[in-house]
Amino acid sequence: MKRTIGLDRELKLRWLDIAAGLAQAERDRLALRAQLMDALADDIPAHFVRVKTCTVLIRTWLTVPPEHTELRDRAFDLLEASVPDQRVVAHWGMLLLAYPFFREIVSAIGRAASLQEEINRGQISRRVTEAWGERTTVKQSILRVFQTLTDWDVLIPNGEENYHVAAARKITDPLLATWLVEATVRSRGSAVPFSGLVQAPENFPFQLTLTLADMARSERFETFREGGELLVGAGLPR
Repeated sequence: MKRTIGLDRELKLRWLDIAAGLAQAERDRLALRAQLMDALADDIPAHFVRVKTCTVLIRTWLTVPPEHTELRDRAFDLLEASVPDQRVVAHWGMLLLAYPFFREIVSAIGRAASLQEEINRGQISRRVTEAWGERTTVKQSILRVFQTLTDWDVLIPNGEENYHVAAARKITDPLLATWLVEATVRSRGSAVPFSGLVQAPENFPFQLTLTLADMARSERFETFREGGELLVGAGLPR
């Protein structure tokens, strides 16, 4: 069975900011869609493209699964308290939760970036299509994600398909850092080895300094050993 991609639009941070702000006050999907359509009319004149973009934004910030609504609501509060260059963290975490396709691409980029200085989009595309299939929509959606990451200054183009990875941004708010780790664990759907959590490949744009002691003090996580390895969960069944 084909896996649903869902994320097939380039997303600007300003649009995500608008969507999050509107979704915090308006929880009716149809009403939010109408407000977003109006808010993005100047940026996206083409009606069909705007409809598709609004669908992606609504899934990111409004129609989240019930088990993630409390996490989303905390993200609203963190957005309000965050300085502009830190707001991307909350949007990143919500996209990890909403779109497995997004997490697969950024994980592949993160793993490649740990081994080489330059990232090739074709190389990443080949890895992702192994899991998602050789579909035209897959390749187009991969391009949209790369365009999004370029717009966010996460990737720096260096030719037609090559990119440098920007320096990792330090997350200055410990609450925001803890929130992103929880979103990461939940997006994977199971407990995660602590050894690979703080430097999780899907969070390659960010510098996390959380320790095991930080997680042990937090009520958001549970730690346990399995097969000799220390695992971290976030309200998920073992």
